[in-house]
Amino acid sequence: MSLNIYRGTEVWITINIDDNARYISQLLGENIIKLSFNSHIYLDISIGDFIVYDGVIYYVNSLPNIKKNSVNSFDYNITFESESYELLKTQFLDSDGNSDFYLVGNLETFIDLIITNMDREHTDWAKGTCDQTNSDYKLLSFSKNNCMQVLQKLCEEFEGEFYFEFALDFTAGAELPYLPAADSVIGYKPAASAEHGYHPAEFTINSYTKDICFTDKAGSDSGLTFKYKQGLRSVKRTTLSEKNIITRLYAFGSMQNLASDYRDHSRRLKFVSDGKSYLEKNTDKYGTIEHTEIFNDIYPHREGTISAVDGEDITKFTDSGMDFNLNDYLLSGVTAKLHFNSGNLGGYEFEVSAYNNATKEFTIIAYKDEIGYEMPNATLKPAVGDKYVLLEIYLPQSYIDTAETALQAKAQAYLDDNCEPRVTYILEPDWRYFKTHLINLEAGDFVTIEDTNLGINVMTRIVELTKSVANKYKYTLKLTDHLEVQLIQRLYDEQFDLKEKIEIGEGGDIIRSRRNWRTSEELRTMVFDTDGYFDMDNIRPLSVQTGMLSVGSKSTQFILKEIEIEGNYQSDVSKFHASAGSLVHLSIADTIRTWTLSENTQESLVNGTVYYIYAKCTKEPGYTGQIVVDETQRKFDDDETYYYFLIGVLHSVVDGIRGISLTYGQTIVNGGFIQANSITADKYNELRNTYVFSGNDSLDADCPFELPFEIVSEMTSIENVKLSFKISKFRAYSKAATEKEAVSSENGGGPTSGSGGGPTSGSGGGQTSSPSNLGSSGWEAVHPDGNDFIKKYAAGIYGIAKATLVSNLHTHTHTVANHTHSVPSHTHSVPVHNHTIPAHDHALTFGIYEEDRSPTINVYISNDGINYGDSIGEYDAEDDTLDISISGISGSGWKSIKFTSNALARISAIVMCKIDLTA
Repeated sequence: MSLNIYRGTEVWITINIDDNARYISQLLGENIIKLSFNSHIYLDISIGDFIVYDGVIYYVNSLPNIKKNSVNSFDYNITFESESYELLKTQFLDSDGNSDFYLVGNLETFIDLIITNMDREHTDWAKGTCDQTNSDYKLLSFSKNNCMQVLQKLCEEFEGEFYFEFALDFTAGAELPYLPAADSVIGYKPAASAEHGYHPAEFTINSYTKDICFTDKAGSDSGLTFKYKQGLRSVKRTTLSEKNIITRLYAFGSMQNLASDYRDHSRRLKFVSDGKSYLEKNTDKYGTIEHTEIFNDIYPHREGTISAVDGEDITKFTDSGMDFNLNDYLLSGVTAKLHFNSGNLGGYEFEVSAYNNATKEFTIIAYKDEIGYEMPNATLKPAVGDKYVLLEIYLPQSYIDTAETALQAKAQAYLDDNCEPRVTYILEPDWRYFKTHLINLEAGDFVTIEDTNLGINVMTRIVELTKSVANKYKYTLKLTDHLEVQLIQRLYDEQFDLKEKIEIGEGGDIIRSRRNWRTSEELRTMVFDTDGYFDMDNIRPLSVQTGMLSVGSKSTQFILKEIEIEGNYQSDVSKFHASAGSLVHLSIADTIRTWTLSENTQESLVNGTVYYIYAKCTKEPGYTGQIVVDETQRKFDDDETYYYFLIGVLHSVVDGIRGISLTYGQTIVNGGFIQANSITADKYNELRNTYVFSGNDSLDADCPFELPFEIVSEMTSIENVKLSFKISKFRAYSKAATEKEAVSSENGGGPTSGSGGGPTSGSGGGQTSSPSNLGSSGWEAVHPDGNDFIKKYAAGIYGIAKATLVSNLHTHTHTVANHTHSVPSHTHSVPVHNHTIPAHDHALTFGIYEEDRSPTINVYISNDGINYGDSIGEYDAEDDTLDISISGISGSGWKSIKFTSNALARISAIVMCKIDLTA
């Protein structure tokens, strides 16, 4: 098969292609064609050259990779990118040409602005079908984003997926003849009209549409089922991620719009189902694995719609559908807020000064921003049809019930998505089967995979497909149910965010220590009295003499809510950014006062300059403000129009990074306690609460060694659990010995004597010669009658001599001449018998005694201290000291680690749990 490569309107090169020409398509990601081939001459292929495949134009956006093997052998690897990559080349700007801005709208508002930006340098882009479920209005911020980044961000914000629809009608140029090269994968011939004597037809686009579409899930159900040897040549299952399985989920919503006595004073929205405030799934398969998830976008609320506006007062409007009396649901000491979701005031928030329940009329408080711009005004004002929500109130029970139901539904969806291992399947289909059945698949399509051996019977999605450009039925498919937006890596990548790299050596982190010392010194020199009074009587150069030390002034007693402060904004140390949020002051007035803070970005900061961070807040009702940076020391109430509440210090640049030190709030040191909003350590990772559990014991094949440990209930998160253990020789500290080392004959008979006898005694005494081979364990007296007795050997007899003493007591002498007794060979039969051993003690010999049995050790983990899973590994003594990071430990309570062995051994083990605690 041949493929034309175009330059401008002409066919530039025609090449012959094979299966090394591959089309690669990712859902929400790449859409490219890769060519790999060998050429016998050098080819001039440049950025801007393009091909056409399946009605889409693909461009060369980066120079090809070329390897020269010889003067007539060149290896080429070329990537062609689809028209969708034009979005990467186009910045997302607002109508005034700003790259840093925020915008309120529904999904189509943002798609329309993408199209507007695309039309700046490109053609034929349009908004296609947008039928996603989520039609909410959202306030989104943007900064230095390209249009592809924005499109991918919309997937997360509106819980949907984008796709492109291309339709190209064109007239192709004439193919050029190519010259097949010997020993080459692909032959080619570059364009040369003079050589061939003709001019090829020009490439002409008759029409081209490029639509951006958005839906809940791209792709379609193919209805296809694949099995091994029935559409599949192979199937491979691999782990998609290391994310833990969840079988028990605790879910919470926002803290917004809840009364102080809500569900036993719960700070966040929660649900109760069957008497439980959690959901479970697959505990029978994987045990109990707990997790907590917070859904800040779910809270009790009512989205109202303006039905009428006051023609004379733009701060007044009516909502005829308002179904409760706002005055009955105000929080003590807090002013109700009204947040516009749509319309000209979309994204803005105002305090409510009055509500008339009889007429359903709201009155909001106008305010001026930091540059004196007042809202609402003749241009930006409420209008009929505008959507809004009420904040900083509590709501009737029906709205709370609705919010709890929504929270439970979202929690169930989250649990369903995380209660099974995350796996991916790689399929190699049978291309002949695909060709026979004319199968055509796209990224996003659903197919069913069945395999008895692997235990697979599942419908899942194609998230990436690769197919041969030369054979459209030859696919490789990647499938999974867990989709994440893909990062498209290419020439137009944005700058990475600044990140701190911490490497601890013998001397500690020298660079970080230097930076911390520098910022600490700057903070010390920047501290000043914000309230204007200082008592020097009890302050000395080396000490502060006081019964109680209270650190923090009246003006700094405030709380920042939902605020993010960035000192290296967009990886640029010359930029500062503070998000929108609110400041709640506890001591500036008799009642708690709240300011609504808008987003602020400041640029052109000087590297060597240290800045104060202030909350610049209006003194007059309306109570709005911003977080700003300023070189000037300001007392909080010196200005006639604004309070300047000191938040902290933005440090000068050290090693390419600006540090931030926050100084607001109060710390009290009194006797045995310290009370503070937070305590910060330079090396928090090293100072986390570390619980150490250790133990050692012997074990064998019948008796395992178990090491229990407890995670305390005050734990808020587990950073890591590490097991270290060492396998040693079995050790004992005493052994036993027999009492006399007595030896008994074997059951059934002893040895007999040989032939011949011992010599006899001379005359005069009736003495007998000592028999040869006598044992030495003792004699036994036997009395067969009253006059005679016999002495005989009792045990261990190899030869026996016997003398008889007559009872007549007269003196005489027997003379026995020297003679020899011949004893023929013979056998003594000993009948079967038992030896009775009386009760006795064995003495213990104390000491250290070791045995080396070369054991094999298996390790098991229990998350509840009782039930163990499969072995996490097999180890032997050659592994020496072992350090293992333990997974599967979650929640508080008793846990345990069990060691088993196939032989006598000894284990010394240490478990280190790094956890965060709450008071």
